Amino acid sequence: VLLQHHLRPLRLPTFSRAYDKLARPSATGNKDHVQYLLRLREPEPMERERRMIDRRVEAVDDRRLQRLQKLLVSQDLGITPSQACKHALPGNG
Repeated sequence: VLLQHHLRPLRLPTFSRAYDKLARPSATGNKDHVQYLLRLREPEPMERERRMIDRRVEAVDDRRLQRLQKLLVSQDLGITPSQACKHALPGNG
């Protein structure tokens, strides 16, 4: 609990989720603290990159949807922005 309290301001969510899971196998496998920290650090950059890509994809999708709504309203096709959203989003045919 104390370690989670210190990891939160450092913004290391992957560390917070994984430190306990990795500590037990490291202790029983006679791994030293350096090996434990290296294993703990490995998933953090990959997780950050995955979240960054997710945020970028969402931003692109939002911009495209806004452009589509403006286009439909400007051409006065009788389609409301909510109808445009419904048809523009994947899986809404």
